[in-house]
Amino acid sequence: REQTRLADLAAAVGRAPRSTDALVALAAQLALLSHPAEALGVYRKVAALDPAREDVRHMIVALAAGEPPLRASDAYLRGEFDRLAEHYDELSQEWWSARAADAVSNEISTMLGPRTATEHVVDLGCGTGLVGERFRMMARRLEGVDLSPKMLARAEARGIYDSLEVEEIGRFLVPRRNRYTVAVAGDVICYYGELVDIFRVVARSLTPGCLFAFTVERYEDDGYELRPSGRYAHSDAFVREAAAAAEFSIRRATEIDLRIEHGAPVGGRCYVFERRV
Repeated sequence: REQTRLADLAAAVGRAPRSTDALVALAAQLALLSHPAEALGVYRKVAALDPAREDVRHMIVALAAGEPPLRASDAYLRGEFDRLAEHYDELSQEWWSARAADAVSNEISTMLGPRTATEHVVDLGCGTGLVGERFRMMARRLEGVDLSPKMLARAEARGIYDSLEVEEIGRFLVPRRNRYTVAVAGDVICYYGELVDIFRVVARSLTPGCLFAFTVERYEDDGYELRPSGRYAHSDAFVREAAAAAEFSIRRATEIDLRIEHGAPVGGRCYVFERRV
C-alpha cells in the first residue's frame, strides 16, 4: 500500500513538478520507505523553489547530517503531523508497533497506583490521543496540546479531553504555572534537541512534588543528535543533566524499544521525573 502511495505521489509530482507541497509529500514518503538519498534530493529541489520553508530545511539537515537546530520548527511539526494525521493511529499501532503511550502510562501507574479521577493531567504533544486515552480514568481533568490541527481534530473525536489547544507546548505551558499534577509526553521530546528550556517550563507548570513522564530515543554517545528520521536522540547523561538544571529529581528510568522502523527496533528510554518541592 505504501509503495502504491509512493507511485501516486510521484505521478502527482509529474503532473505538477513545481508544486512544493506535492514534492514534500513525495520526499516524506521516500524517507518513510528508507530511500534517504532520493528523499534528500527532492527536499533540496523544494528548497531551491522555496528557500523559506523551515520544514524542508529541517529534513535537509537531518538527512545530510548538518548542524542541527536546537529543536524542530513549528512549521516542520505542523506539516509533518498534518500529513500523517489521517492514518496516524493505524501507522502507530499496526506498522510501527509504537510503545511510547504504554510506556508512559505504565510508569505513571507504577508510581501512583490505582488512583481514579484524582489527577490534573496535561498530555503534551497529544496527537490523536493515543497517550491521553490511557490517562482518562486517572484524570479529574485531562488537557491536551499539539501543533497539528488535523491531529487535534482526531483527538477531539475520541471525546476524552476536557480541553484541547493548538499550540507549541512551551508557549502553552508558560502561563500555566503550578497547574498540573501529572505531565506526559509520549514520542514528543524527540523533537527537541536542547532540553533545559522545555524541561523548565514543564517543571513550572507542575505542582511541586508532582510528576513528568516522557520518552526519548536512546543515544549512546554524549549529548544528542538529529537523525535522518527528523527526530533527535539523547544520551542518558544529557537528559539527567537537563532535568537537574530544571529542578527535577529522577524517580524512574526504563529502557524500552519505542517502535519498529525500517524493520528494526528503535531503542529508547522512558523517564519519570518529580518536580522538587
